Amino acid sequence: MLKDIKLNEQAEQLGKIFEMLAVIAENIRGAFVHHQSRLLENIDKQCLELNEEIAFDVALADEQTFGKSIDYKEPVFRYEGILTHMQMIDKSLKEVAGALRTQMRNSVHFSDMEIEQINMLMERQEGILHAIAELVRNGDDNRLKEINNECRKLADSCLKFTTSCESHLVEGLCTPESAPMLLTIISRIQTLVRNEVGTLKLLSRWIWDRVAGCTIENPVGHPSY
Repeated sequence: MLKDIKLNEQAEQLGKIFEMLAVIAENIRGAFVHHQSRLLENIDKQCLELNEEIAFDVALADEQTFGKSIDYKEPVFRYEGILTHMQMIDKSLKEVAGALRTQMRNSVHFSDMEIEQINMLMERQEGILHAIAELVRNGDDNRLKEINNECRKLADSCLKFTTSCESHLVEGLCTPESAPMLLTIISRIQTLVRNEVGTLKLLSRWIWDRVAGCTIENPVGHPSY
């Protein structure tokens, strides 16, 4: 029963944090679309506050494992692993905001195609974060593969846009100022996706712990992809 309570508390906290990450992504995209640097002013503060919240949750989880058996600790370790990925997601969002702030401050011009690419990547990123938040809250592991596929599609788009940007730079079809900025933003989004894929792998077993109440490793029927 205690384990069930702890896992439910974790679900509530993880869902809350993923929604906060999604809101940060939305704010970044809104600032980019409207080309309003002032809308980016609060992003660093939001990311800092969220990172502090995650660090607090990690410390609290550490306290809960003190003197406990390995069976008790394993689900907590998975929870901490998820939180670590969330810290990296938070960091990458902050870096995307930083790159856009530099772009606006230096008046670097993006082409219509580059604007469309960045907007699309960030919009899909928002959708993934919202979907993971929902997944955590309702424990529906049927959506794991679906969200994982969305992550892989987004990663493919990042690779496609990177290749296109590099080719255009060589061919002189984009400016030497905008191309590095675009590549930096895409790189940070790729890092976001990698951490989301890592999160989904941990969530697969974490959801099993929560829904099935299993403590043994790799139980029969354990969801995997």
